[in-house]
Amino acid sequence: MLAKKGKIRVTTTIDEDVLDALKARAADEGHGHYQTTLNAVLRESLMPVGRGTAQMERLDVLIEERFNEVAKRLTKMVQHQIAAATKPKKKGRAA
Repeated sequence: MLAKKGKIRVTTTIDEDVLDALKARAADEGHGHYQTTLNAVLRESLMPVGRGTAQMERLDVLIEERFNEVAKRLTKMVQHQIAAATKPKKKGRAA
C-alpha cells in the first residue's frame, strides 16, 4: 500500500461525468466527500495487483456472486429435468 503523507492542494480539471460518479460513490459510501473517494480510487489504481487490494477483493466478490447465480440456474435445470423424467406418463387411449 502506498504510504500516506500530508495533503497537497492540486488544481486540475476533471470530466463532469467522472466528478458526478465520484460524488455518487462518496454518497453511497456514506461520507459525501468526493475528494476522499478520489484519493481511494487513485490509491487502489496505483497499488500493485495481487496483494489483497480492494480492487481484487471486489473482483473476488463479483466472481463468487456470478458463480452462485450459475449454480442456482443449473440446480433449477437439473431439478426440472429430474421432475420431467420421473413424472408418470399418461396412458394413451385405445382406438
